[in-house]
Amino acid sequence: MATNKPPTQRPRIIIHSVKYEPFVHESGDVDFDKIGARVIFYNTGTSEATIEHINYSIKQRLTPLDSGIFPHDEVPPKNKKIKSGLGDYIELTSDIEIRMARLSSDASSRVFLIGKIFYSDGSGCLRQTGFCRVWGGTPQRRVWIPVDDSEYEYAY
Repeated sequence: MATNKPPTQRPRIIIHSVKYEPFVHESGDVDFDKIGARVIFYNTGTSEATIEHINYSIKQRLTPLDSGIFPHDEVPPKNKKIKSGLGDYIELTSDIEIRMARLSSDASSRVFLIGKIFYSDGSGCLRQTGFCRVWGGTPQRRVWIPVDDSEYEYAY
């Protein structure tokens, strides 16, 4: 006998895209030579998400990527509450110059962006979404490429 249970009422934050974003100084000056990122995310769940905090790291790291890296830099969310079906974005900065980033596919180190969005549902249950990208850009073509690694790319 089949039962018609209603779907679980919970938020689910997913990463929509990660794009190059120039470094913006506190003075408002824009530095197009430094690596930055704009991360766009959405709540695809069925209830509102409360963003607790967002951590990230943009650093040159050895390849293959080590296990257990926790991003310690924190960026405040633009909106603390994300309703079902809506999204938001964060802008992340680094002091890494684009011309200094190693771009070779066989390089022993690459620039990685590792991030975690911590959020809670209406019952206070803490959840998180992780994301990881590797810099694949050049001064002419500036891109972040998804990393296929379930330790850093997940949503639960």
